Amino acid sequence: MASDHCGYAAEEKPDQDFAHAGNGLPGLDALLPLLLDGVLSGGWLTAADLVRLTAAGPAEAFGLPDKGAVAVGRHADLVVVDPGATTVLAAHPPGPASAASPYAGRRLSGAVQHVVRRGTVLVRDGAPVAGPDAGGRPARRQVPAW
Repeated sequence: MASDHCGYAAEEKPDQDFAHAGNGLPGLDALLPLLLDGVLSGGWLTAADLVRLTAAGPAEAFGLPDKGAVAVGRHADLVVVDPGATTVLAAHPPGPASAASPYAGRRLSGAVQHVVRRGTVLVRDGAPVAGPDAGGRPARRQVPAW
């Protein structure tokens, strides 16, 4: 599972000139809500798949032995969701070069309520309460060139 967040300013995505528009679209902020919706309403993804694709698999691929699972000795990295809530995706994703989102206004089942990284609360009741570097950055092994 991967997300290539690639935001562009409006002038870089001309309405009538698809062949010359920059490739990609904003969407990193939509990855977890879209996958969570797949678990809760679409049935095309299981909760175990969601954990494997967004936590366990990336931790293994990037050599992060303290990440990817809730277990004694691992970092306290947690995302708490409310399966009964609804998320409505923003028309203009965060970021200086994000003109618009193809997911704008889409209503999804479930909502992220709390995010904890290394024991530090980053999001509480759906709102950020700490900066992006709170909780530190993980050390990782060198990933081999493909």
